[in-house]
Amino acid sequence: MVRLRCCWPTDHRIALGLIVGLVILYCANGDVLPGNDATPNVYLALNVLQAGRLSFTPSRMPWLFDWQLRRQGTSLRPLFDLQAHIAEVEAAQLYADGIIVPKPRYFMMPSVRTDPVSGETLYIGSYGPGAGLSAVPILAFARVFVGDLSVRPEVLWYSGKVAAALFAAASAGIVFLTCRLWLQPAPALVLALAYGLGTCVWSVSSQTLWQHAPNEFFLTLGTFFLVQPRGSLRYAGLSGLFLGAAAACRPTSALLTVVVGAYMLVTDRRRCLAFMAASLPFAVALGLYNSYFLGSLLHFGQTEAGQAIAFFKTGSRDVWQTPMLYGLAGLLVSPSRGLLVFSPFLALALWGAVLAWRRAAFASLRPITLATVLLLAVESRWFDWWGGWGFGYRRIVDLVPMLVVLIVPTMGWVGTASWRRVLFGLLVSWSVCVQVLGAYAYDLDGWNAKRVYRVELSSGETVVLDTASAARQVASHGGAKGVVEQRLNIDRPEHRDRLWSLRDNQIGYYLAHFTEARQAKTAAVRQWLDLWRPPQH
Repeated sequence: MVRLRCCWPTDHRIALGLIVGLVILYCANGDVLPGNDATPNVYLALNVLQAGRLSFTPSRMPWLFDWQLRRQGTSLRPLFDLQAHIAEVEAAQLYADGIIVPKPRYFMMPSVRTDPVSGETLYIGSYGPGAGLSAVPILAFARVFVGDLSVRPEVLWYSGKVAAALFAAASAGIVFLTCRLWLQPAPALVLALAYGLGTCVWSVSSQTLWQHAPNEFFLTLGTFFLVQPRGSLRYAGLSGLFLGAAAACRPTSALLTVVVGAYMLVTDRRRCLAFMAASLPFAVALGLYNSYFLGSLLHFGQTEAGQAIAFFKTGSRDVWQTPMLYGLAGLLVSPSRGLLVFSPFLALALWGAVLAWRRAAFASLRPITLATVLLLAVESRWFDWWGGWGFGYRRIVDLVPMLVVLIVPTMGWVGTASWRRVLFGLLVSWSVCVQVLGAYAYDLDGWNAKRVYRVELSSGETVVLDTASAARQVASHGGAKGVVEQRLNIDRPEHRDRLWSLRDNQIGYYLAHFTEARQAKTAAVRQWLDLWRPPQH
C-alpha cells in the first residue's frame, strides 16, 4: 500500500489563506452591526482623515450631538449642517445666541479643552483612540474612490466593518502561527478555525468597528512574540510594542502588559527591560492623550462615561459594583451570555492552563494564564457584566485569542482517543452554529428587549404571549379586559433575571425566530445608515 504524504504549503501561506477566507466570510452577510459603541471609532477615523483632529466640536460634526432647546430641554431633529434653518432662523445663529445647545450622547465625552478658534468645548470618544486610528488606512482607501465619506454613510460604516473584519481575520492567522510553535499544521489550523468561526470574534468583533477587533489583533501579535521558544530581546520588545498598542484600543489590555512585565521581572530581567521599554511609547502617548483631554493621566473616557451608564442601569455610579463570583458565573455560564455556553470548546483552556504550569515545554504560556485570570476577575466586577445589548460574551471576547492558545497543551490529549476527538468536534460544531445565528440573525433588540403581550382575562388571570396575533386570539376568546405590549429590556433590573433563564435564552430565541430576526436585522441596518445620511436638498 502506498501512503500519500500530505504536502502542506508554508505556514505563512496557510495563515494568509485563512485571513482571506475569513474576511470574505465575515463580510458575506452584507450587514454592519448597528450600535453607538462603534460610532466614536468610525467618526474618529473620519475626523483624523479629513480634518487631522482627535477631537470633535458641535459645529464641525453636529450630527454626533443631540440638539435641544435650552429652556424647554426638548430635543430637535438631527442637525447635519448648522446652516440649516429652524423656524426660519439659521441653526448657527440659534447656537451662537444660546437658544439651542448640543448635548453629548453617552459615547462622547466633554474634555477640559476648548477650541482655540470657536471657543467650543472639545469632545472626544468615550473609548480609547486606538481602534479609530487603526481604521484610518481603510477609510483612506475608500475615500480615494468616493470622496467625502461623511455624506456616504453606507461607505463609511461598511469601511469600518471591513477594517474590523480584517483585524479579526488577521488575529486568526496569527493564532495559527502561534499554535504552530507547538503543533503540526493540521491541529494548529483546526484551532485557528475554531477561533475564527466558533467564537464571538465572528458574530461580534468582525461585524462593526468596536474596540474588539483591533485589540484582538494587537493582543495576538503580542502573544505570538511573547511565547517564541527562543525568546530574545527583540521578541520581548515586539511583544511589549504590540501589547502597548492593544492598551490604546481598550484600557483593560494594559493589565496584560503589567502582568507580563511583572512575570519577566522575576524570570528574565533583561527581557523585562526590553519589553517595558517597547511598550512605554504607547503608555506615554495614551497618558498624554488622557492628560490633555481629560485632565489626568489616569482618567479614561470609558470609566468616566461608565459612571453615568452605571447610574442609569443600577442606580449607583460605582462601576465596580458586581460581586466577583456572581459576575464570573454570568460571564462563563449564563445561558444568554456565558462563554462556555456560546463557545464550549474553550473549556479546554482551563486544563491547558494547568498543563502550562506542569510542563516546561509550555512555560512561555504561564504569564498568559495569570493575565487571563486577572482580566476575568476585573470584568467580573464591572457593573454590567452582561455588556448591555449584545450577542454572547462581548465583554470578554478579547480574551478569546489567549484562551485558544491555552488549548494548545491539551491537543495531544484530545488526539489520543477517538471519543475525545469526536467530543471536541461536537463542541466546535455547536460553537460555529451559534456564531452563524449571531452573524446573520442577531437584530440588536430582538431578544435583548423582547416584546411580549400581556392579556388580562376577565377571570383575573394574566397570560403572557410572544406574538400580537396570539394575544389577540386569546383576547377574543377569553373575554379579555385588554392587551398590553411590554419590552423585557435586560438592562432594566426588573428583567435582568432573563440572563439566567434556561427557557427564555438568546440562542433558543434566534433558533426559533431566525427568519424574522434576519429580516428585522436587515431593516435595522437600513434604518441605522439613514440616521447618518444628510438630508437631500
